[in-house]
Amino acid sequence: MIKVGEYYVYRGAKISVVRRLLRGLRGLFVAEIVEHPPVVAILPFKDDGKVVLVKQYRYTIERELYEIPAGTLERGEDPVEGAKRELLEETGYIAETLDYLDSFYPSPGSSTEVVHVYVAKVKSKNKPRPEVDEEITTIEVDLKELILMMREDKIVDAKTLGAVALYLAKTRRLDSVGVS
Repeated sequence: MIKVGEYYVYRGAKISVVRRLLRGLRGLFVAEIVEHPPVVAILPFKDDGKVVLVKQYRYTIERELYEIPAGTLERGEDPVEGAKRELLEETGYIAETLDYLDSFYPSPGSSTEVVHVYVAKVKSKNKPRPEVDEEITTIEVDLKELILMMREDKIVDAKTLGAVALYLAKTRRLDSVGVS
């Protein structure tokens, strides 16, 4: 694939859209690409093993979703600091430990967005400080219940699905969750 040229169709505060002319094996074609800053997603565990989820209204799809805490990094922000900030803002919890799990691209056919996933052990709940466009409540579920919520399509957010799949695969906990 050879980039022939590109121009911005839209430049916004958070995202931009680029129209890129590419030369492939079968000729020229145009790709429309959403440039999106990196995102952090946190899989937060309490001492009792419960996972903290947020229930959040997503105005883009006009419905409430259950998700793990996550958010867009500020320009130049360190992902670890961004993960701590998002966790505190959305849940009120402070990360006692924060371990990098992996990264993935949720929509590589149309977006540059990359999601950096962290696993946190959380302590001391403070008052959440959601941003003006966020309507958030928190719930706590054990890992087995989280898997069942995924199975029953109660969780449809790509960040959450990807983070939980990575966690189970990388920690070899597939057998231990007891879901058949």
